[in-house]
Amino acid sequence: FGAKADLRAVARVSGALLPAFLLGTVGTVIGSLVGFGAIALFNIQGEEAVSDMAKVLAALAAKNIGGGINFVAVCDALKISPATAAAALTIDNVMALLYFPLCDVLGRRFNRRMDPVSDSNSLPNSMESAESVPKNDAVLETDLEAHLEAADNKIDAG
Repeated sequence: FGAKADLRAVARVSGALLPAFLLGTVGTVIGSLVGFGAIALFNIQGEEAVSDMAKVLAALAAKNIGGGINFVAVCDALKISPATAAAALTIDNVMALLYFPLCDVLGRRFNRRMDPVSDSNSLPNSMESAESVPKNDAVLETDLEAHLEAADNKIDAG
């Protein structure tokens, strides 16, 4: 402890990832606040349940921003029971099983609309020629065999 972080160095090294991370952080905080507002609005279970749910929301927000160890630390700090923490992680994982495939499907649809070339065998815009892209597994296998043979020759010569 007592270590100091050079935030300017972090910003310089992280490049374009820092704004994306900050956007995700803001979205997580806003989503958590909206979620808490919805829980408080539909206070069906009583005040104690709303308090527990608010603690779980805080722990899940910490997990989404900083990773699983943050979830554990916030659960410990807020005295969330192990059973409640396990239930929260279970629900979070089930929702992730729905969320990530949905993002994949939506991303593919969005990408098709943005890409004027609809041929699935076409090259990405960043590629200059078809020769730079292997066409099938046989080409990849031959290329791999050539690299392995060259590596074996270097080992034998070295």
